[in-house]
Amino acid sequence: MNVYTMCRSGNHAIIFWLINNICTVDHNIQGAVYWNNEKKLYYYNNCNHLSYNFIENYNHLIKSFEDTDMDTNIRYGDINIIILRDYKNFIASRYKKYGSKLGLNNSYLQNYEQIRDLWIRLCDQIINNDKIIGIIYNSWLTSKEYRDNICSKLGIINTNDNTSIVSDIGEGSSFCGVKLEEDSTLYLNRFNEKLFENDIELLQKILDDYENNESIKKIKKILFD
Repeated sequence: MNVYTMCRSGNHAIIFWLINNICTVDHNIQGAVYWNNEKKLYYYNNCNHLSYNFIENYNHLIKSFEDTDMDTNIRYGDINIIILRDYKNFIASRYKKYGSKLGLNNSYLQNYEQIRDLWIRLCDQIINNDKIIGIIYNSWLTSKEYRDNICSKLGIINTNDNTSIVSDIGEGSSFCGVKLEEDSTLYLNRFNEKLFENDIELLQKILDDYENNESIKKIKKILFD
């Protein structure tokens, strides 16, 4: 299972929700690898940022990739997932966490236009590529039916339907850390202009793209409205 996503998309909450519907995690190298030897489940985080020797004997192998295009050389039998969040809350979360750099370090995207364009390309993959299982964080957070449907596509039963998992990788919300919001809809209302009061140029770019970029407008209508 290959998971393609972008930093601050709610991806770790979703990945660990999926894992916990398969089995518990018994061991980990924090921030990198998580596994259960008995069930032969192994999760490798940030595979395009860290170097791994992947285990070959497994029942479940999950690899995640952040801030990169999807591998176009899809092998037969591979399950490929893309996890994304709505545009404005996604950018707001990156800005709150990393400031104007928009990324942890230079192994992540830190240029606004590159971040925008990759988000568009990955959304287009969800819309146009029937070999992709797209997971939209907004829908996953708010709809049990949506979560059940994801599990069904993956051959998993949603018996551990916990959307409140805070992994040590994701470090919780950019806004409230590992403390859970009592109202989960707050995770979907992170964007506000005051957040960008020290970076008006970036704010103007975001608002202009959200209102006028034809690709973003189309994606919003198909995936997020």
